[in-house]
Amino acid sequence: MRKARTRHACGGGAAHAGERLSWLYLASIIGCTIGSLTTGFVLMQLCSTAQIALILALSGLAATALLALAGGLLGGNSKAYDYLYENLLFKQAWPEGQHFAHVLENRSGVITVSQDSRIFGSGMYNGVFSTDLVDDRNMIIRAYAVSALRPTYKEALMIGLSSGSWAHVIANSLAIEKLTIVEINPGYPETAKRFQPVASLFANPKVTFVYDDGCRWLANVFPSGGATASMGPVR
Repeated sequence: MRKARTRHACGGGAAHAGERLSWLYLASIIGCTIGSLTTGFVLMQLCSTAQIALILALSGLAATALLALAGGLLGGNSKAYDYLYENLLFKQAWPEGQHFAHVLENRSGVITVSQDSRIFGSGMYNGVFSTDLVDDRNMIIRAYAVSALRPTYKEALMIGLSSGSWAHVIANSLAIEKLTIVEINPGYPETAKRFQPVASLFANPKVTFVYDDGCRWLANVFPSGGATASMGPVR
């Protein structure tokens, strides 16, 4: 139901999406405060614990039904939160009527991919699905430059996958024997598998994926703290 409430708060134009969302949070805070005070100072004085539980359960069901009706969710109408993330992210710069090419929601946040192959993690720009050196939209030349720094690497380490474009280039370099990618959010690999040209990365035998926090993984593998890592080779 949070999606439905957020959709209504952000609807009616992208320009004021942030402002309307702030009003939604204010209303939520006021409602929580009133609910706590009412329960603690009124219901607990007049009703038994069983009666309070029943009242809260029925009130919750009634509120859910009202929100479902208001959001048009009954009958499976997905327009209740149509263009939700587009409004929140792009605001005035949003191309009217253009959906994200892909949206993935999990406990780590929301991953979205625009129609022009840009990837965003919880509203932050993460890169582009591209390995094109001619139309270099994501500074992919830096990934290709890894091969020029040394003739060969035994292993390379990458913290964070994002679009997987850099990983795809490095993994396919003849200078790299093995690439380990540490990614805390499984949503990024799941998203990258859907897009060319990086989909083949996940079938590359030189690539090993580790789903963990980068700092924690480094502390376990290098307990002495003698290693540093970033996107690119470390040894």
